Amino acid sequence: MPWKETDPVKQRVKFLLEWEKRWYAGDGRTNFAALCREFGISRQVGYDLVARYRKAQHDVSVAAERSRRPHTSPTKVALELEDFIVSARKQHPTWGPKKLRGVDSAPPSGAAASGAEHGRRHPPPPRHDARAATEASEQ
Repeated sequence: MPWKETDPVKQRVKFLLEWEKRWYAGDGRTNFAALCREFGISRQVGYDLVARYRKAQHDVSVAAERSRRPHTSPTKVALELEDFIVSARKQHPTWGPKKLRGVDSAPPSGAAASGAEHGRRHPPPPRHDARAATEASEQ
């Protein structure tokens, strides 16, 4: 027996239409928890989806996937500063964030982040797990 493929957007639309059908059939009353159980979602997700549906004046386009990208990135380094740091790192490849900070007054985290984004930084070495060492010595 083959698996049934489901599309999340179609399932959300079905959920909203079923909710609307039950809402009007029950004169504004429905067992919302049972409806959510039928569709395998939590009540909170169901309430959020219905709230967006109502706010959009019953437009099913609210069931479409939304972007998960954050609205802001408060710690993002300015593009000009990033370009300056990258050029400074190319001139001085052995310098780390502390020395580069003296060159361009960039914070160490900005200097390190700019290097990591452009493939100039190696990953940190693995850390020693203190718990594993103490457990081994106790045995």
